[in-house]
Amino acid sequence: MRTQEQQEKNLHIARSYAGYDVTQAIRTSGYGEADRETMTRIINARYEKDALRLYEEADTAVREYLQDIIEETYYGKTQGKSEVRHCPKCGNAYTEEPALSREDGKTAICPDCGTKEAIAAFENSIIPKKWEAEKTLDRNTVLEILKRIHEAGGADATDAWSQGWDAAIDEAIRIVEDATGISVAEAID
Repeated sequence: MRTQEQQEKNLHIARSYAGYDVTQAIRTSGYGEADRETMTRIINARYEKDALRLYEEADTAVREYLQDIIEETYYGKTQGKSEVRHCPKCGNAYTEEPALSREDGKTAICPDCGTKEAIAAFENSIIPKKWEAEKTLDRNTVLEILKRIHEAGGADATDAWSQGWDAAIDEAIRIVEDATGISVAEAID
């Protein structure tokens, strides 16, 4: 039996560090549609207090289902329960939680390929090519974009997810710098 403190801690962890993974686990779970919707609303609530309120209002069974999913998703990968998987995209073995491929939205791929797909999607669809940027974005807009991306970066955390986030932010900054010829140093001065 989980204490209330453990339940609240699990909810905080799920919402702060593993929201995407837990949401995906809820989506693919065998629970009923109404239960999955309730669990998803709890995890995706805008504020912590709203998540706790929704959690308290949920049926006991739904709360237990959600706790089980959180523990399996988050703690399962950090307490030696990881399994060796092989990425269908690159063929490499990995033990981390898989990423969901952006190509079909359902294939589990290794985190490295997931990061590469995310960067490629960002690079190909969001950031205009250099010649387009010169025509459509003024210098101040580019500086503001670089500043906001830089501020979204991590705090030099040591866990793998945060390091991946930091690497993605660094890559996003590099893409904007390459596309525009404007340096992030100019934006944060």
